[in-house]
Amino acid sequence: DTVARLIAQKLSESLAQPFIVENRPGASNIIGTELVARAAPNGYIVHIPYKGITQALIDTVAGATQIMILSPVGTLAQVKAGRVRALAVTTAQRSNAESLRALPTLRESGVADYEFSSWYGMIGPRGLPAAIIARLNEAAHKGLAQNDLRGKLAAEAAEAAPGTPEQFTALLQQEVQRYTALARKLKLQAT
Repeated sequence: DTVARLIAQKLSESLAQPFIVENRPGASNIIGTELVARAAPNGYIVHIPYKGITQALIDTVAGATQIMILSPVGTLAQVKAGRVRALAVTTAQRSNAESLRALPTLRESGVADYEFSSWYGMIGPRGLPAAIIARLNEAAHKGLAQNDLRGKLAAEAAEAAPGTPEQFTALLQQEVQRYTALARKLKLQAT
């Protein structure tokens, strides 16, 4: 939730009201996402549902797992301390982040047809008024444009890529299509 807390701070400064990041772990984001979907469409909830990276990182540092694919955010400190070793990036291209620039892609490492990138975005319940969406997007853009936030993101190997609500909706739709097709190809079933 490092990125969420950084953005929430900037939203609070820009809109002169508190923004709370509330973790609701479990079910691979489903619990938190459902909380947002059921919330009143008033723009007063910021929620980051995933908390599992912490335990995954603890298990990797402790040697309980031999290999793990983790986001650089929250993980780089362990890499820099020598507790874990970064092997490759999962994106199609090498990272622009200074701390990751030397790492090959998985494709360069011999793993064909694998690409994954993590991203962060703000979601809200259905029916959220367009004026509130516009105001939150404007405040997020304002925060993401500030050098102090960009520096903190860069320290975590994260890069600000602000966009419009329409662009984010399109990204979400593409991701759903991509992972639905992958689940079908692998014949995965919900349990």
